Amino acid sequence: MALRVISGELRGLALFSVKGDSVRPTSAYLRESIFNIISGDLPGAKFLDLYSGTGAVAIEAVSRGARHATLVENSATSVQAIIRNVEKTKKEQNFTLVKSDVAKFLHKTKDCYDIIFIDPPYVNKDSNLLIETIINRHIINENGLILLEQNSKTQVPSMIQGFENYRKKNHSASTVHFYRQLSENL
Repeated sequence: MALRVISGELRGLALFSVKGDSVRPTSAYLRESIFNIISGDLPGAKFLDLYSGTGAVAIEAVSRGARHATLVENSATSVQAIIRNVEKTKKEQNFTLVKSDVAKFLHKTKDCYDIIFIDPPYVNKDSNLLIETIINRHIINENGLILLEQNSKTQVPSMIQGFENYRKKNHSASTVHFYRQLSENL
């Protein structure tokens, strides 16, 4: 299956993928659904893509109007694919690639983001801890969105420190959970 940008300024751009089973790219159907749901939040947004894989989600965000995307990935193979994919966009100034363990990045960063997409390996059991770190360290801007992609069989809480899981989108073996801060906690 070819990996392509679905919509926006870079629509149709073919992206490099990573060979083997080490990366599980978010399906085109799920990416399209996610971005249709968050389309009102994207223009001018600072986007953070954790466990970036090929970079397809961050590239889609910039294609659809995000001002800047930061990609965090620790795998050398994935980092090489991200570099090649970002170069293909001809919009390198709109991306920052950080080669780091996600937990270490979250404990060091001083940046804040409008939309944070988290797609950890399905064997990762620390997703709630990642979201708690994002909230406690104020890495998410006021009224920001946190999107968590998980195996559909994985249970996630309906509320994490004042952030409500207000929507979910299922496709095949994956579910994306949408978290936003409740208005009384702003």
